[in-house]
Amino acid sequence: MPVRPRTANANSGTGVLRHLNRSLVLRTLWQQPGLSRSELARELGLAKSTVSVVVAELLGEGLLQEGEEVPR
Repeated sequence: MPVRPRTANANSGTGVLRHLNRSLVLRTLWQQPGLSRSELARELGLAKSTVSVVVAELLGEGLLQEGEEVPR
């Protein structure tokens, strides 16, 4: 099972944590396209606000594109 960082602690810098969370979001969306932010948060065990910030950054960088929901 992969390590899923949730919060910063004394041993992790926020830059490392941000990179790990971005990687988790990208990998999860690669494997399960069309997940909503809420579904991502639930799947990864991250706060909805954390997922929203990560997704906004990835959208701004052109690494994600929002579209219609994928039927499941």
